[in-house]
Amino acid sequence: VIRFLGVGSCKEGAECIPYEKKTEGRQMRARKELFCNACGKKIQMENNILREDVFEGKKEWGYFSKKDVTLHSFIMCEDCYDKMVSSFVIPPEITEVLEL
Repeated sequence: VIRFLGVGSCKEGAECIPYEKKTEGRQMRARKELFCNACGKKIQMENNILREDVFEGKKEWGYFSKKDVTLHSFIMCEDCYDKMVSSFVIPPEITEVLEL
């Protein structure tokens, strides 16, 4: 399960002020304004609280990769996530979470 907050670069002219989000015992950096990396849609926030859910992806590439020693992170709105997984040959594993 990917549970990290990835942040795309802010759109030109947007004010990007960091806020803190605690995730799995880590302090993650985020921005006041977030945008879907796939479609560019602005993610709805109010008082630094997400008003819609997003897919958060983060991958630190290692040896045997053309992306060795780089970290890639991104977010996707739910519509773009649905489009992405609908293109998979093997669908993602989905498990019901009983406690949040």
